[in-house]
Amino acid sequence: MKIEFRIVITAVLFLAMIISGVVLSKTGRPLNNLLFTIHKLVVIAAIIFMIYTVYLLQKNLELHSLELILIITTGLLLLITFVTGALLSFEKLVSEALQVIHKVTPFVTLVALAITVCYLKIAPGD
Repeated sequence: MKIEFRIVITAVLFLAMIISGVVLSKTGRPLNNLLFTIHKLVVIAAIIFMIYTVYLLQKNLELHSLELILIITTGLLLLITFVTGALLSFEKLVSEALQVIHKVTPFVTLVALAITVCYLKIAPGD
């Protein structure tokens, strides 16, 4: 499978993750089990594809400081998105700050991922 196709799959999965999350949040509490399960499965698939795509892009490159910073930043944002989503699934842990963080981080993560993938794709030596 070509790397460009993997990037498209990653983007589609990330978009599906955001859409399913928005739909899930609109249904309110208690969370709809079917929508919640679909959202979790899409998230897991998106994470696996994102990690594997970045791995494929960087495996033949000699990573320098900027590349490492981009990869680590994207990974940390993804982790924050994942952890805040997991915490929101527990009714007692829901706070307004947590909700705001979880609403913002998927979009920031998407931007960071796009920058990382584009940078690794056009980096010298590719």
